[in-house]
Amino acid sequence: MLQTKETLATQDKPLPAAAGGFMRFVAYSVEASFRKLDSNIRLQAKEEALSAIDAFREQVLVVSYSLMSTQAGAELMLWEAADDLEQLDQFSSKFLRTPLGPYLKMTRSALGLAPGIISGVKTNSSLQFPSFTGKPGSYTWLLAAGLSYAPSWHSLALTERARLMAQAHQLAQEAGPKVVVSSLQSAGFDDFSEIAIFESESSHLLAQAAQRWRALGIQSHIRHGLQNFSGPLREPKWILDSVG
Repeated sequence: MLQTKETLATQDKPLPAAAGGFMRFVAYSVEASFRKLDSNIRLQAKEEALSAIDAFREQVLVVSYSLMSTQAGAELMLWEAADDLEQLDQFSSKFLRTPLGPYLKMTRSALGLAPGIISGVKTNSSLQFPSFTGKPGSYTWLLAAGLSYAPSWHSLALTERARLMAQAHQLAQEAGPKVVVSSLQSAGFDDFSEIAIFESESSHLLAQAAQRWRALGIQSHIRHGLQNFSGPLREPKWILDSVG
């Protein structure tokens, strides 16, 4: 079943981090050996993995994306949101302890902070795009990219940095409302400073906005390829059934 923002909205699922929280993107590949198992064993493994997601529905919002048509080396990506890191850790522990866990390989992950999550600590006001304040899974297509600034960025005059940032913010304004462009501040545990997020109902419009972004002058001062995630919103069951 295709999962869209309409079907997601009908689910009776609370949102632990509607406008602030720890948000994690995690990509998994499913080992080929899983497909060689007996069909009943595979079915049970998938059912227990889905039950683990459901068991944490009041503490952790988990939205799933298929990476099968967009990225090599991984099939499943989870966008997780929770009020604190302990909840994310407990969910991951339960999810990976299911019979499916031994056949999952985490290929990459990124942890970000939504605005205002840590009391007394201001989120970075110099993000390349406006801060993310929405609900994960509100759009069918997602591109999330971890960004780190090259040494050349820090040697620029403040006025030049401001000019390049203004170009990025202008792109975000012009892309909307059909493409929503935002950023999450890095939680400080990864090798990047922020996570750029592109969301849309159209894969074509999302790709066009991403291409325009890649052409901006600020790109010459950014290190890419750190942690990238892109794909369509799908039900976890749909993805797991597709891979085995």
